Amino acid sequence: MNSSNQAGGTATGGGQQAEAKPSSLRKQVLSGLRHVARLAAFFLALATALGFLGAHFWFFDLFAHFRVQGAISGTILAVILFSLLGYRWGGVAAACAAIHVSFLVPFYFGTPPPPPGGVPASFRVATCNVNTRSGSPEKVAAWIAREDFDLLVLQEIDVRWLAELSDVLERYPHQSFRPRDDNFGIGLFSRFPLEETETHYLDSAGVPTLSAWISAPGGRIHVLATHPVPPIAPEQARQHAQHLAGIPDILSPDEPVLLLGDLNATPWGHAFRSLLSRTRLRDSALGFGIQPTWPSPPSLFGIPIDHCLHTPELSIHSREVGPDVGSDHLPLALEVSLSPGE
Repeated sequence: MNSSNQAGGTATGGGQQAEAKPSSLRKQVLSGLRHVARLAAFFLALATALGFLGAHFWFFDLFAHFRVQGAISGTILAVILFSLLGYRWGGVAAACAAIHVSFLVPFYFGTPPPPPGGVPASFRVATCNVNTRSGSPEKVAAWIAREDFDLLVLQEIDVRWLAELSDVLERYPHQSFRPRDDNFGIGLFSRFPLEETETHYLDSAGVPTLSAWISAPGGRIHVLATHPVPPIAPEQARQHAQHLAGIPDILSPDEPVLLLGDLNATPWGHAFRSLLSRTRLRDSALGFGIQPTWPSPPSLFGIPIDHCLHTPELSIHSREVGPDVGSDHLPLALEVSLSPGE
C-alpha cells in the first residue's frame, strides 16, 4: 500500500512540474518581448526627436528623411505595445507615429486646380539620375524615346553617356551640359530654345548647376537643373547645405521657375525646408502623395530625393515615378503648364 501511494504521489508531482515548465517558458518569452518592445519604442522616440535637430548637427538631419518608415513602424509598434504593456508605452509609439503622419498628410491633398479659363497647352518634363558607372544607357534611351519629353534633365552623365545617348538626344535641338568623370555631370535637353544659359557653382565641391530660360507654351520660364553632393559625412553635409542655400541667389525672384534634379534630400530635411521658406518654390509632390525615387528597385526603405520644384505660376497636372532604367534612382516625369499672362 505504501509503495503504491508513493508511486502515485511521484507521478502526480511529475505532472505538475511538466505543466509548470511551459508556463514558465511563456512568461520568459513575454518578458523578453516586452523588453524588446520597450527598447524599440525608446529608439523610435529618440530618432523622431533627433529628426527635428538637423539645423544643429548634420547627422541628426538624416533621421528626418524616414517619415514614411517612422509612421509605419510607429503604428505597428503601438499595436504591439498596447497589447503587451498597456497605454504608457503604447502611447509613446502612437505619438511618434502621429508625428510622422502629420508630415505625410499634406502630400495627399491640395492638387492645384486648373488655371481660370481652362488648362492651357501643357508640356512634359522629366529628371533622371542615370548612375554614371553602373547605369544602363540602353534602358535610359528606351525610356526617353518612349516617353518623348519636351524638357529633360539628366544627372551623372559623362562623355561616354553622351555618346551612347546621342541618337535619342538628337530629338532635343537645344542642349546645355557639363559632363564629368565623377557622379556630378549634368545636362539639360530641350525642344524649346534655351536662352541666357549659365553654369553656376554653388558650393565648395564645385558641382555644376545649369540655368536657362525657355519659351514654353504660355510664356518664358526660368529652368534650373541641379544635383548637390549627398550629405553623408560632415564635409559633404556642409557642401550640401551650402548648395541648397545658394539656389535662392540665382533664382528670378518674380518670374516663373522650374527646378529639376536629384537634390539628395527629402522634403523633410532642414536644408530643403529652408530652401522653400526662402523662395516662392513649391514642392510638386503636394497633392500627388509620397513617391519614393531612391533606391531602385523600390523597397520599404525608399525615400523621395529626386524633385521638381516650381513657383505658383506653374501648375502640375500629373506627376509619376518612372520605371526601372538600370540606375539606383527611378526617374520622375511630370506634365506642367504655365498660366497665360503670369
